[in-house]
Order: sequence, then C-alpha cells, then structure tokens
Amino acid sequence: SLENIRSSLIRQEDSIIFSLIERAQFRRNDAVYQSEAIPVPGYDPYSGERYSLLEYVLRENEQLFGKLRRYTSPDEHPFFVDNLPPTVLPPLKFDSPLAPCADNI
Repeated sequence: SLENIRSSLIRQEDSIIFSLIERAQFRRNDAVYQSEAIPVPGYDPYSGERYSLLEYVLRENEQLFGKLRRYTSPDEHPFFVDNLPPTVLPPLKFDSPLAPCADNI
C-alpha cells in the first residue's frame, strides 16, 4: 500500500541521514590516499610508485578473498582482476538465475 511505501522511505531516509552523521565524525586523512605518504610494501609494477595505504589494504584484502573463492561467485567482482591468486578452496557450483528455457531464446 501507499502507506507502507511511505513508511519504508522514511526509514530509509533516517538511515541515510544517520549514516552521514556517523561518517562526519571522522576527519579525512589525506595521507591514506597519497602514494608514498605512508610506507607500505607494495609497488605498482608499471610506474614503480609505492601504493597508497588505501590501495595496499584493498589489494591485500582482495588477495585474501580471492584465495577463499569470493570472486568465483557471479555476484562478486574484484577491483584488481589481474592480480588475483588461485583459490585454495574447491570451487562452488552456482545455479543459473535464468530459467532452463532461456537457452532457446
């Protein structure tokens, strides 16, 4: 009903505003985003520049998640596709979201 939609939108709005207020408590730390501002052990193989702390953490997380087969799911996509390690767990079989007759279309 229209009343349910209105109620849902109000709750979503409250959640968004609350999240923005929570996030505003944290100052922006520019050094985290700048290459070579914080020494990390990762380097860009093409430019030779040291990764920023943010890029290093993101790449290391993707390495871990890649080993644990997170990116074999059809819903998951890594930022750095070219740098994924082989999985250490056996692959899972995912059902197709399409109806069986979709092959005939």
